[in-house]
This record gives sequence, C-alpha cells and structure tokens, in this order.
Amino acid sequence: NGDIAAVEGDSVSWLGLPYDKYQFVSHYKDRLIIGTRGSVLSYDTATGKTDTLTQDIVRPWCAADDGQGHLWVSGNPGLYRLSDIGGGKVSVEQAKSTPTTLVITTMSTDGHGRICFALGDSLFALHNNQVRVMTEALPTLKGHEIRSVHVSPQGFLVAAAIDGLMVARIDDSCQASDIHWFDAQSGFTMIEPLTATMAEDGDGTVWIAGLEDMMSFRPDMLLHDNQETTIVEAPRPWW
Repeated sequence: NGDIAAVEGDSVSWLGLPYDKYQFVSHYKDRLIIGTRGSVLSYDTATGKTDTLTQDIVRPWCAADDGQGHLWVSGNPGLYRLSDIGGGKVSVEQAKSTPTTLVITTMSTDGHGRICFALGDSLFALHNNQVRVMTEALPTLKGHEIRSVHVSPQGFLVAAAIDGLMVARIDDSCQASDIHWFDAQSGFTMIEPLTATMAEDGDGTVWIAGLEDMMSFRPDMLLHDNQETTIVEAPRPWW
C-alpha cells in the first residue's frame, strides 16, 4: 500500500507515486505498467511521469505485453486488450472466449507473443489474440490451485501451485510438453507460494516468492533431474 519500491543491487528506493493501493507492476516496452484498485497507470522510468491508461477496468489484477503492440489486463472479472498505447486515447476491448465468472490473478509473457494465465487449477494460453485452454496441462494440475505463472524466454513454462510446482517446455504456439510435477515427495518444500510475479536471472534461474522463503531453480536442469532447488531465507522486511 502507499507506493512501489524499486530494488537495484542492495539499495531500495521508492517511485514516489501518490498514495494508493497498488495491485501489480508489469512492463510494456520502456514503461512500468501499474495497477491500482480502479485504474491502469503508465510510469515512464526515465522521467518519473505517470499517466492513466484507463479507468474502464474494474479492479485490475495483472497485465502482460504480447510483444505485438497490445497490453492484456485482467479485470474483476474478465480479460481485456489495450491498444493504441502511447498514441492518444487507449482502446480497451474485452477479450472473447475467456471465462467471465472467475478472476485471473496471475499472468506472464515472454515479451514475444506468448502469454499464459491461470484460473483456479487451469492454465490458458494467449497466442495471436486467441485464447485456449492448455488441455495438455489439465491432468497434471487438476486439484492444485495455481498461485503464479512464468513463461521463460528460453522456452519453459512454470506454474507454482499452493502445494507443488509444474515445469514444462513451451513452443512458439504455446503448446506445452515434457510436463513434470514436483511436490513435497519430490523435493518441492516451499510453504505456500505467493500470488506474485516470478523473476528470471540472465542465466535462466527462476525465483519464486513463498510465505516464509524464496526458492530458485533452473527449469532446464529440473527437467533433466540433476539439480536440487535452492532455498534462501526471505529478506527483511518481507511483504
């Protein structure tokens, strides 16, 4: 609440935004996309200027850039496509063929057209403006509430559920394969992953935030069954 912190190295600074309840932070080209309780904002990292993109989406939850000039935003409920960003009045269009009774709380993109999002225990893919259920992942995730999703530019898909972790390969058409499930019996010992964006280092290491700690791993190594996950103590203060 109140503002958004930026972390660089060991230093933490604040963006200096007006006091509000901020829901998420995402990226679109050279801007930060910020969601509040009733609006989607654009923050210019070079000038510190904040513009309102839209107030037409009820309680935005998350956003992703499809790399094709559109920003996809989850509302309460529904999925919306924002166009003409930076060109004047932003166009807001509700996506067809998406569930409208549940809230999409997690969404991820590789920035090159591949977007995945979750509803309950189901994964959806958004490719070339078309939404489809990732039926290939349904048997693995059935009954496991998904907390966060990550699409790696290196061709991997990660879904952190409340009680386990799904790691798979994903191709250019958003088809998942080589799907693996990790839980307490196979080394995933994190307590309750949070509904938060995962981060990926330059070497492909993915970081997940949990209730009490953080976990890092390499998806490619997990799929080869030759690397253990790493648990690190959560930094303080821990939100």
